[in-house]
Amino acid sequence: MKFGKKKEKEEDSLSPNGSNDSSSATSTAASPQPPTNVSAPSGKVFGSRLIDNMEIPPIIIQTIEYLEANALQTPGIFRESGSQQQIMQYRTLFEQEKPVVFQPHECHVVASILKLYLRGLQDPLLSFENVCLNITYTHHSQLTKTPDLNLV
Repeated sequence: MKFGKKKEKEEDSLSPNGSNDSSSATSTAASPQPPTNVSAPSGKVFGSRLIDNMEIPPIIIQTIEYLEANALQTPGIFRESGSQQQIMQYRTLFEQEKPVVFQPHECHVVASILKLYLRGLQDPLLSFENVCLNITYTHHSQLTKTPDLNLV
């Protein structure tokens, strides 16, 4: 499933360490950096509201397109977490609205970014109120269909 066209050119896109080389994924793991906490303060992207922008956010488009192309057969894709350092690097790129290119074999990192984004939304996708309304509507529609079945 395609959500939209990519707005940036591939050569202008950056990996988390700032390079545009596809082999850069291994160089980020070699450089020693202190561990970072994923629950950093929210910015423009993380911790925002979906209703503020009626378009599908680029972070959702990019992560889902990557996961569809590279991770459909990956076991535990949403169960296992990716590297916290890489997650924070990608989060920073998204917050700064810089172009992002996910490297090959980063399925768990990309899935973790999507989970982090969805978890940080101010208004959850499935709010308690909406779930209750849906259950009430379903129950009501079943009750209205039941008398018709008894006429036979």
